[in-house]
Amino acid sequence: MPEGSYSDDLYRDADGTLKRVKQEAVQEAVQQVTQAYTQHQGQQQFWNGFYGQHKDINPQDHDVVQAVLNANMKDLADIPVAEASEKLAGLVRDRIERLGNGPEPSGQFPQDGEPFGQPNRRPRINQETGFPEGSMGDVLKQRKQARREAGLQFRRRPQAE
Repeated sequence: MPEGSYSDDLYRDADGTLKRVKQEAVQEAVQQVTQAYTQHQGQQQFWNGFYGQHKDINPQDHDVVQAVLNANMKDLADIPVAEASEKLAGLVRDRIERLGNGPEPSGQFPQDGEPFGQPNRRPRINQETGFPEGSMGDVLKQRKQARREAGLQFRRRPQAE
């Protein structure tokens, strides 16, 4: 039966038209599922290869990798996959290093008494906590330690009889 409009075909041969619509719907669904599966497999293969090739980048940092990829998609989209993978790995390493070392010197505000436009220094690292002094990580560790000490003092306090 030649393909025409469904409304004309339904009038002439309802059973045949419904059968054709069902076949077309099934074919389209199978095609979409196959396409999604193939795309997913390709992504899995890329990421397995990426983390296998760049062992210093932890798969647990995938959210950082994704953020860097999304931020640099314009630059990475038009180059070959192998080259893009290397460039992405370099960008991720830089980002993780910056996250671990605190803000970039150019991104810091001047300290009290320092004029604007002067080069800023990296913050000193607190040897006890491993975080830059005054960073959120350092503050959280100090607060946690203070709560722990307060709890110990409370437990050692003599009970009223």
